[in-house]
Amino acid sequence: MIRRACVWLMWGAMMAALTLSGCADSVSPRPARTPSPRLKAAGPPCQLVDWAPWRNADTTCLEVVLDAVTPPEAAPALLGLALGPEGTLYLARTAEGAIWAMSDADGDQFLDGPRLVAAGLTYPTSLAVHDGALYVASVGGLLRLDPLAEGRFAAPVVLVPDLLDEERGFWPGSVQVGPDGRLYVSLGAGCAWCDAAEVAPGMLVSYALDGSDRRVEATGLRDPWDFAWHPATGELWIVDSGRIVPGTLVGGPPDELNRVTPGADFGFPRCMGDRQPDPALSTQEADGCAKTEPPAFAFPAQSSPGGIVFYDHDGFPFWQGDLIVALRGSSTLAEPAGYALTVAGFGDDGQPDGTAALISPTSEHRRFQLPLAAFSLMRVGFYPYHPVDVVLSAEGWLYVSVQEGRVFRVRPRPAAGGVEAAPPTPVALP
Repeated sequence: MIRRACVWLMWGAMMAALTLSGCADSVSPRPARTPSPRLKAAGPPCQLVDWAPWRNADTTCLEVVLDAVTPPEAAPALLGLALGPEGTLYLARTAEGAIWAMSDADGDQFLDGPRLVAAGLTYPTSLAVHDGALYVASVGGLLRLDPLAEGRFAAPVVLVPDLLDEERGFWPGSVQVGPDGRLYVSLGAGCAWCDAAEVAPGMLVSYALDGSDRRVEATGLRDPWDFAWHPATGELWIVDSGRIVPGTLVGGPPDELNRVTPGADFGFPRCMGDRQPDPALSTQEADGCAKTEPPAFAFPAQSSPGGIVFYDHDGFPFWQGDLIVALRGSSTLAEPAGYALTVAGFGDDGQPDGTAALISPTSEHRRFQLPLAAFSLMRVGFYPYHPVDVVLSAEGWLYVSVQEGRVFRVRPRPAAGGVEAAPPTPVALP
C-alpha cells in the first residue's frame, strides 16, 4: 500500500508540474527555430544513457564522456574545459590540482579514458590552449604549461602570481587568448554575499602572453565567468551573475549577458539589473547608475551563467550564430533556477534577439513541456549537479562539464540506421 501511494504521489506531482507549465520561466522554446526531425548528421550511433537529462531525442545525442562523480569535497571536482586543435579535451580537476586529457586514439569517434597530464597545481579553474601551450587560471595564479613528450606538460611557468591581487569573494573565472593575442581573465568581486558600496567590483582584465602589461578591459561586474568573441562581428560578450539578496528564497536581480566595450562599467556594486540603483544605498552613493552599461540580455535570477560559446557550425543549423550557455544553477532559491544548457538567440545583426531555448533538460513534445524548475524537481535535468563549462569541437559537437565530475557530449543524432550503442565499459581513472 505504501508503495502504491508513493506511485500516486509521484504521478500527482508530475501532473501538477504539467499544469504549471504555462507559468514557465523566461527560458522557453522559439517556435521559429524549432528543429526539424532527423538531422542529416554523420557519426556513430548514439550511446544509450537512460539517466541523462531530458533532450530532444529526434535531433540530439546526449552522451556521457566522463563519469567520475566523487563524494563532495571542499572544492569542485571539475570546472573548466578546453579543446586542443587535434581534438584533445583537457579538464581542470580543481579539487585535486590536476589537469586530465582525453583523446580518441582508436578513431572510433568516442573519447578514450582520461590520462593525467599535469599535477601539483593550486585549484585550477579554467583552461585555454594556444600555440601548443596550456594556459591555466587558478587560485595559485595565472600559469603557462609548456608541452613535453607523450602529451604531458612541464612544470608551470607562473605568469601572474598575484592574479587575485586583493581579497576577493570568487575564484578566477575563464581564461582565453583573444583575437588580439592577449590573455583575458575574468575576476569576481571582493565579496560573494555582501552588497556594501565599498566592495571591489569584479572585472575583466588582459595581459600580454608573458603576464606583463595588465589592462582592465571592463569593470562593475559581480561574478563574471566566461566570455566569447562573436564570430562575425568580433564583439566581446561576457556573462555575469547578479547579486544574491541574503535571506531571500525568491527572485533577486537578474543574471546578465553584457557586451564589452573599452572601459565599460556595468555598475556593481552600486547598481543592479538595468542600471537600477541599489535601494540599500543613499542617493549620493548610487549616483551614476544611468551612466553605466545596461545588460544586453537577462537570464532568470540565480541561473548563474558559466561557460559560453558561439555556435558557428552546420551540425545544428537552427543554432547557427547563437550563444550556447551553461547555467550553473541557484544556491538559495526555494524553487531551483538554472541547472541547464541553454541557447540565447542572436540576430543577423550580431546582437541578442531577446529569445532563449533550453537544449537540456527539454522535450520538444508539447505534452511534456515543463518549466525548468519542474525538470529539476522531477530529477530529469542536471539538478542537483551543476553544469559549469561548455566548449565546441571542430565537428560542431558540444562538451559540457558538470562541477561534480561528469562530462557530457551533445551532437546531432545520425540520420538513419544504426542501433543505439551501449555505454562503454568504465575505465580506470588516474
